[in-house]
This record gives sequence, structure tokens and C-alpha cells, in this order.
Amino acid sequence: MHLIYLAKGVAATTAIEGNSLSEEQVLQHMEGTLKLPPSKKYLAQEVDNIISFLGKTTYKPIIEVPPFTAGK
Repeated sequence: MHLIYLAKGVAATTAIEGNSLSEEQVLQHMEGTLKLPPSKKYLAQEVDNIISFLGKTTYKPIIEVPPFTAGK
């Protein structure tokens, strides 16, 4: 259940900056089932960046996400 609320928060946070992934797509990405064309992979990277940040600001990592790397 907590993943649903995390997906909602991440979708809302990234939408502020123009990310067009829906809450459902964010949840699918978090579960590893979302298939995006190469031209939209950056949208998933934005989601990963927010999740990674949240994991660093809580006592336990929320979800395993590779760290942000510039230039990818």
C-alpha cells in the first residue's frame, strides 16, 4: 500500500517540472514493469532521481534505485 502513496507523491512532484508519466506509470516503473521507448527514458530517470533523494532523507531506503549520475 505504501508504494501506491509513494507513486502518487513522486508523480505529483515530477509533474510540477513537466514529467508526463501518470501515477500508474510511476507505480509500474517502481515495480519494474513499465516499458518506455528510448525517447521517454528520461522521464523514468526523473522518477528515479526523486526516489533516490527520498531514500537518502529517510532512515531506511524506500526502494532500491541507482544513484543519480549526470551525463547519462
